[in-house]
Amino acid sequence: MKKIYLFAACTIILFVLSIPSSTAQEAKPKNTVYLTYGNIIFSAQVSGAYERTLFQKNILTTKGKINAGGYLYNHADYDDDAKVYSSYVSLSAVQLLSIVEINAGLAYTTFSRAKNLSGTSDMVNALEFYGCLGLRYEKNRIIIRGGIGNLELLYLGLGFSFPYRRL
Repeated sequence: MKKIYLFAACTIILFVLSIPSSTAQEAKPKNTVYLTYGNIIFSAQVSGAYERTLFQKNILTTKGKINAGGYLYNHADYDDDAKVYSSYVSLSAVQLLSIVEINAGLAYTTFSRAKNLSGTSDMVNALEFYGCLGLRYEKNRIIIRGGIGNLELLYLGLGFSFPYRRL
């Protein structure tokens, strides 16, 4: 339940930051939503993200991002005391340099320890580093992204961007 409140609060903060000034005339796509699927051998995850452009000049773009994901399966032969993730919610900054994407922030994760998988299922919550490095292609408001990340694994994402409009 805490994850839902955290996700909602972060989304509201990013939407408030997205309110343009009354003098702004341009309707560039500043909002982005996408789904991502990640997989590395015996682990797979799926996540949804919302991004808001905070700064853009030439080929340099800075965005704020909120992301929520869950692991579909974790069937690896883990060493004792390894973290086996269940879900995460993250808040991060995305730096785009042309098509290169660098993403860093914090994630609120839920996981158990490998030695507890056979008997008890003690789930633990913690704040951890969240990061990705990849490539992003945008054309006609369609976004395709791919790369590697510590919670998104080896990922591929698809989404779209749209402008903010007042009612």
